[in-house]
Formats: sequence, C-alpha cells, structure tokens
Amino acid sequence: KGADVNAAPFNNVTPLIGAVRTGHYEAAAMLLKAGAKVDAKDELDLTSLMHASAYDYPEIAELLIEKGADMEAGDWFGTRPLMMAVYYDCFETAEILIQKGADLNAQDTFGFTALMVAAQHADYDMAWFLLDKGADPRLQNKGGLHAVALATNSGSEDIIELLLESGAGINQNITYSTNALSLAIEAKSDRMETFLLENKARKNRRP
Repeated sequence: KGADVNAAPFNNVTPLIGAVRTGHYEAAAMLLKAGAKVDAKDELDLTSLMHASAYDYPEIAELLIEKGADMEAGDWFGTRPLMMAVYYDCFETAEILIQKGADLNAQDTFGFTALMVAAQHADYDMAWFLLDKGADPRLQNKGGLHAVALATNSGSEDIIELLLESGAGINQNITYSTNALSLAIEAKSDRMETFLLENKARKNRRP
C-alpha cells in the first residue's frame, strides 16, 4: 500500500536490518524484493550483512550477497563482515562469505585481518579454517603485530604451530628490534619462551 521500506527511526535500523537481526529470512526477502536498500547502515555503522555475519545467519547472508550486498563494506573501524563472523565464531557464515569472494586478507583501520582476530582470541579451529582457505599468515597490523605475535600474546602454542606450518616466520619482526620471542620475554612467560626457542626463535639483537 505504499509504505516506505527504507524508513527508519532515530537509530537508523531499517526494516531490513531489523528483519536480519531477528533472523527472519522471508521478511528480509520480501523487503529486498520491495526495494529495501541492502547496504543501508544503522547508527553503529553496521549493514545488514554485518549483522547476518555477527548473528551467524548463513542463509540470510547468502540472500543479501545475491542481492548485491557489499562484502567489503566496513564500519567506522573498517571491520568487514568476514571479520565479524570470525570474531563471533560463526563458521557457516564465514564459509558463505569466502565462497562468495570475500577478501580473506582484508585489513581494518588498524591493520587487523580475520586471521589475526582468530589468533588474538586463541581460536584454533577458526585459524585452521582461514589458513586452509588461503589466509596470509605473514601480514602485519599497523603496530607491526602479525598472527604469530598475537598467538604468542594469547598463549596459543597450537596456533603458532599451525601458522608455522602455513608459512609464517617464527622470527618475523614486529618492529625493527622486536619479535614474538621479545613479547614472551617481556610477559615473563617461561612456557611460551621455551616453546618459541624450541621452534628456533632467536632474540633480535639490533639496537
């Protein structure tokens, strides 16, 4: 009867975003068919696809992508839908995003990748999944931290082993004078220091 499918209250939660957040596939499909803007953002700068990724609604995510949703649209911090799926441990939606061509190595405003997020949160299964799909384990964020360094900070020996098997370097620098071993020593983590040394880590002695 002519209702505006893109009308939204003060929080900019459009009917489509509302349908996605509550997992209503049929309502989302109906709204999209009626002209709902697929990439509209709410007050937190989140699109419908970001919500689908965070709540793990793979079928809705696939629908949104088929209707033209931007898989690389980020929020204020450059967080992409794939990063959100990884952060919230949403395997099925992450699988859909990757199948549809999401950039595995995209970096947010701070330089974090989806793999770095998994390493930081000690999520072995997600780290394995991303590496199996082709994520680059050697990328660094704007602070110089890479996945091995983040796994060192989270105390994840199993993830470090996985990263090394996938081409990461145990002695890759963080800054010109620090590496993962430096982090372990600074944190006074004897267990992690021993583990890294056993895997041929060495001190970076540059001034």
